[in-house]
Amino acid sequence: MPSIVEVPKAEAISSHVARHTFATLLSGLNIPQKFIQDTLGHSDQRQTAIYTHYVESEASRQIVQAIKKIASSDLKDLIPGEAS
Repeated sequence: MPSIVEVPKAEAISSHVARHTFATLLSGLNIPQKFIQDTLGHSDQRQTAIYTHYVESEASRQIVQAIKKIASSDLKDLIPGEAS
């Protein structure tokens, strides 16, 4: 079992990682690459392809499925103490 390591919030995620994650999730949700390209401000689709090629892996597909499941559920049910 891996141990839990406390990471300062400022070091937990960089803007670079967040950008990759955002683009990968959009790609995995079948958002058109042109939309992702425009959103990221890329002038060349090859730049966007760098961010979106990760969805080919099984791990990425599983993550996208989990995001879809979370997005389709009532988020209040996922937050302790917030359920109605």
